[in-house]
Amino acid sequence: MRKFLTILIPFILASLLAVGGSEFLCRKLDSILVADGQKTTEQKGQMQGVVPLYKSSLPAKNVATKKRKENYTIITKRSLFGKTSQKKMVKKEEVAPVLRETSLDLILLGTISGSSNVQRAIIKDKKKRTQDIYYKGDSIGSAIIKEVKRAEVILTVNGKDEILKMEELKIPLAGQ
Repeated sequence: MRKFLTILIPFILASLLAVGGSEFLCRKLDSILVADGQKTTEQKGQMQGVVPLYKSSLPAKNVATKKRKENYTIITKRSLFGKTSQKKMVKKEEVAPVLRETSLDLILLGTISGSSNVQRAIIKDKKKRTQDIYYKGDSIGSAIIKEVKRAEVILTVNGKDEILKMEELKIPLAGQ
């Protein structure tokens, strides 16, 4: 037992000295860097374009936290993972006039919304028994695709706008 302690005690002391020394060194460097950062911000009027080496972490955390919250709100607004319990906030200019469902024999299978060069819809024509990818401005039967949105397409039929919506899938979740 004594032999074990003679090996263990110097090892513990060396470990404590190493940890204490590195902690002291980090604190010393931190105080030097903070002082340098404050000097560069004080000299900002004299030297343009000087970026402080170290900034206080408090404002950066607040900015990062705000950015994270903005990212989460974007995800919840778009309902990427299903419906949320929060009420959707709709701006007045985003409220579109209510369009009637199209009477054409079409099925909307999928959409890709986004900027105008990426928008497309996969539409199946029941009469012709064909399925194709359509872009904004393409014609399908007597209709012209005016706009592709998420899970819906606005068609212009005989000068009037109609909407073609994607049917919701009735797939039971696992365990139900």
